[in-house]
Amino acid sequence: MKLKIATLSVITYLLFSAISAHAQASPPSTFHIISPAPGEVIVSNKVSVLVNVSQDFLLGKDGYIFLWLDTLERTPENARITSEIQYIFDNVPSGLHTLYGELVRAGQSSFEPKSEVKVEFETIDEEIKPVATSADTGNEAPPEANGGLFIPPGKSNATIVIILIILAVAILWYVFGRSSKKTS
Repeated sequence: MKLKIATLSVITYLLFSAISAHAQASPPSTFHIISPAPGEVIVSNKVSVLVNVSQDFLLGKDGYIFLWLDTLERTPENARITSEIQYIFDNVPSGLHTLYGELVRAGQSSFEPKSEVKVEFETIDEEIKPVATSADTGNEAPPEANGGLFIPPGKSNATIVIILIILAVAILWYVFGRSSKKTS
């Protein structure tokens, strides 16, 4: 009887070990990069990465996320490692970018098969963003778009020149007209 109980215990232990080893060996069913979206244009030099991992996988306990931005050789040593669903890359230059993500085990080794994702997107630095025209927004264009900083919208260069000439004549008359009265 003791032999049967011992055999049953060993079989139960082996079966449980095999089931838990299989659960750890296979990647979770869901791992996606939500943001940035494929083809997205980000007007910033900061890129906020947001991922979705299935609820049966606890980041930090069951594993981590490796992130690579514009890296051809992706190794654990050059990965950004996070246990959060959000990560921010700072000082990202303007241009086209490729973001790679991999979900890894708690020991930071890859699952078999690997649980990888790739997203391509573009960034534009805030200082370089294009200026909207009145046709794009329905609003008046900035003064620089109308010919210069001091030209009000709807006014031509000829009107401004006439106003400046009148102003110059008035200043000259005031300055020289007063000094000629003092000398007489």
